Amino acid sequence: MENLGRVLRVAGIVIMLFSYFILFLVIEPIIGMEAIVGKEYVIRQPDGNYVFSNPFAVWFWVGVIVLFGFVVNRIGWALIKSQFKV
Repeated sequence: MENLGRVLRVAGIVIMLFSYFILFLVIEPIIGMEAIVGKEYVIRQPDGNYVFSNPFAVWFWVGVIVLFGFVVNRIGWALIKSQFKV
């Protein structure tokens, strides 16, 4: 359990550090930018790119991902601390 705790601690830190990249490289292709910032805030360009005008929604999602990483990190910490040593 201690090794699992260490893995979860490192995973939580990585999730927190790379939350912005996780949002745009993992979540955005799955659910789409319209679901992240709202359909009315996405402006499609003729070349296929888009511009979004609701940065608060992006930071909200980044915050959710950081919170998830923090929870994973704390679960790992709890697993490490819960070991009974003789």
